[in-house]
Amino acid sequence: MLSRWQVHSPLTHEVVAATLISEHSQVSLWDAMVVQSAASLGCEVLWTEDLDDGQRIAGVEIRNPFATAAGHQ
Repeated sequence: MLSRWQVHSPLTHEVVAATLISEHSQVSLWDAMVVQSAASLGCEVLWTEDLDDGQRIAGVEIRNPFATAAGHQ
């Protein structure tokens, strides 16, 4: 099953874009790189507990799998 997952190897311009996301959205560079990779791969939703549920960064909706039904942790 994992063999069907697409692996993303970011290019230089995507790393630069991640630095801009980090600065603009006030998230760590590593979180910004994950968001940028998701955006580059065409993901509409990124499931993570590390960012704010419901936030939209670089066109990607952030969802927390542990958030309550009300949308808050």
